[in-house]
Amino acid sequence: MPESLTVQLRRLLDASPERIWEAWTQPDLMVQWFSPMGMITSGAEADVQVGGRYRIQMARGPQGPPPPPQFGDVLVAEGVYRQVDHPRLLTFTWSWAGWGETSLVRIELSRRGRQTELLLTHSRLVDEESRAFHEKGWRSTLDKLRLSITGAAGETRKPTLRT
Repeated sequence: MPESLTVQLRRLLDASPERIWEAWTQPDLMVQWFSPMGMITSGAEADVQVGGRYRIQMARGPQGPPPPPQFGDVLVAEGVYRQVDHPRLLTFTWSWAGWGETSLVRIELSRRGRQTELLLTHSRLVDEESRAFHEKGWRSTLDKLRLSITGAAGETRKPTLRT
């Protein structure tokens, strides 16, 4: 069996670990950012406890690129929380409905003065195509997370609930 592939990305965010944790674990906040640029998060569920499940539904936005053909019009990511250590570590399985690959995502949050370093490690990817697809998606998704926390002009703001 070939060795699995990994994506690892770091971001320094202008927010506390607690605020970033909330963005990753509260469905009302997750729908504001948890999809790549050009897509919308149309639904999120999260039972944030070891063994709890999550489900994130994404769809093409008005000007976004079409999803890969194997997904259809809607992409659904789902999995199970493996480690939950508020507010510093979140590990969960990652599977696209209909794709047949299960991988592992690890989110580490470390305070750096008034900022927080986020380290995302997505491992157990089956091939280079999957690694490249996920790296592109995570880069864009983390950009949306930064915007949801700081706003387009860079001012720090608290993510707000949609009504």
